[in-house]
Amino acid sequence: MKTFVVLGMHRSDTSRVSKGLSGENVHLGDDMLEPDVHNPLGYHENHVFRWLNADILKAAGGAWDDPPPTQAILDVAPQFDERIRFTVQRESAARLAAGKTDWGWKDPTTTLTARPYVPHLVNPHFIACFREPRKAAESFAKRNGHSPDKALALAHEYNARLVDFLRWFAQRDA
Repeated sequence: MKTFVVLGMHRSDTSRVSKGLSGENVHLGDDMLEPDVHNPLGYHENHVFRWLNADILKAAGGAWDDPPPTQAILDVAPQFDERIRFTVQRESAARLAAGKTDWGWKDPTTTLTARPYVPHLVNPHFIACFREPRKAAESFAKRNGHSPDKALALAHEYNARLVDFLRWFAQRDA
């Protein structure tokens, strides 16, 4: 069994990557965010992880569009440990009912909250989605109504957090 976690800034083709995974033998969940005018082919995001990540970010003093410092997330992570463990186990087990061998999820905010999940994942495969920050920011500002400067700052922040996470993950066992 593999666990696939798609990471990247909003509007960085994370949905397209997730759609490709779901077309393979990867179960991404049963309670998915519905397609809309901004993403008519679907977001391929499991609500369970969206809500969990929102709660983690809120407890750390931030939100998806106002990322708290990484250390603040790590400071509150222990209070979410049991919920993360339960969620990962339940969603992983759901793959069998769906007739899939692998599972995973995509929620761009996991880019900010990924570290607390790592101890609970079996055979994790992180897929990093990068898009040129100005292009991601333009699309994001148009969709969400954020100012271009705010959208660009968020794109840079998510990309920096993604690089930091990948470095941490690669070095954690070194």
